[in-house]
Amino acid sequence: MTTTPRMKGDVRSCSRHNPTLALRTGHAPVSTPLVCHLTETDVARRWRMSVRTLQAWRWRKVGPPYLKAMGKVLYRLSDIEAFEAEHLRGAGR
Repeated sequence: MTTTPRMKGDVRSCSRHNPTLALRTGHAPVSTPLVCHLTETDVARRWRMSVRTLQAWRWRKVGPPYLKAMGKVLYRLSDIEAFEAEHLRGAGR
């Protein structure tokens, strides 16, 4: 069996968060969802912005909620998705 390499913070590693992936990877779904976290680099890549912009947002107390654990800044995937939904603009709303 070959495994695909996973990037740090890759959401695919959260098989409990994605039941379809759990079935494909052979992991049984768990009743309590795993909370997936993204690093500031992951969020910056997702939104195609610089890490400095996220740092400035935190300093100005704007932007999505974040955690600081053991000197690392982490964002919950659910908070990022909620922030995106709140700031959705256009005819599709």
